[in-house]
Amino acid sequence: MDTAAAMLDEMPVADVSLNELSRRVGLAKSNVLRYFESREAVLLELLDVFLESWLTELADELAAGIEAHAAPQVRAGRLAEILSRSLAGRVVLCDLIGAQGGVLEHNV
Repeated sequence: MDTAAAMLDEMPVADVSLNELSRRVGLAKSNVLRYFESREAVLLELLDVFLESWLTELADELAAGIEAHAAPQVRAGRLAEILSRSLAGRVVLCDLIGAQGGVLEHNV
């Protein structure tokens, strides 16, 4: 999983392959396929990990950054600000979310 995550730092989701992942971890592709049915399964697992981490951090950021008794317009503005900043710092997560419907769920 760490190797697949590192690959996503270097290339877009569409360029990640099981062949390259297998080469980087030093295993035959058939051995990688024992743990994951496809490259999409690897990427969906990473999406789950990254999404869980983001949502945990986001809950803390929202709690600290939005005043519960502020006017609705103020709360909405802060929410948009926090979400934008948070997602802008998670390029790989955004790439995985964008690829989920058309690419990742294809072979799963």
